Amino acid sequence: MVTYLLTPLVRAFACRFGVVDLPNERRPHKHPTARGGGLAVIVGVYAACFLALAFPASTRPGGFDLHWWLSFLPSSLILLVIGLVDDVRGLGPLKKLAGQVVAALLVCLSGTHFGKLFGYELPPLLDAVLVVVWIVAVINAYNLIDGLDGLASGLAIISATGLCGILILGNLPGVILLLIALIGACLAFLRYNFQPATIFLGDTGSMSIGLILGVVSLQTFTKNTFFLSMTIPLLILGVPIYDALLAIWRRSVRRFVGGGEPDGSGKRG
Repeated sequence: MVTYLLTPLVRAFACRFGVVDLPNERRPHKHPTARGGGLAVIVGVYAACFLALAFPASTRPGGFDLHWWLSFLPSSLILLVIGLVDDVRGLGPLKKLAGQVVAALLVCLSGTHFGKLFGYELPPLLDAVLVVVWIVAVINAYNLIDGLDGLASGLAIISATGLCGILILGNLPGVILLLIALIGACLAFLRYNFQPATIFLGDTGSMSIGLILGVVSLQTFTKNTFFLSMTIPLLILGVPIYDALLAIWRRSVRRFVGGGEPDGSGKRG
């Protein structure tokens, strides 16, 4: 409900201050369209999580409690600010990547880890590197896939639903509350983002969604060996990751053959 009510306000402010995507040969929309709608999505997620934490629970297996939330919140806020700045003013790719790495490092320092590789404990340094690489990869996968009306938010709903099933089977229901909040916020946002979209997620939303799914997917790495526990999250998050790899490949080939990137004044995702 928060996202549903807040999105029109974000759209109005974005249009008022020129935070819009302009149509060009790389973008399918026909009219200038507001971006930065991810702000409404993430505020909706925050509101739902605060409400969930306000109700006492005897047990929340899976770690979703005030301590877990406070350890996750700094990383989320960092990406939210970076996304807002990029949507409003624009940021270079290296600056965005640096912010993503910092957010991933904070997640790692909070105690999130992969665990074991084929039954053997990973060295702390290697474990930390894998956590950072995984989270940054999922963040950029959703950032790059935000190219069509309703695509990123729709895939986020599908991925979050799949992760809910895994966590239930793994007897880790607590963190599902965060996924349910994300599903509800994305469903509300689809009301305005479905074709023809009147507002886009922008980096504000796509990177934050990637962070949530990347962090929660790591919760499935705690029970089994690295290989087995890695398979299911990769399958669930496979579409955005595969699309991101294809996008990187296409752009690399285009630069190699001298075509460069098409010019355009708009920006998407």
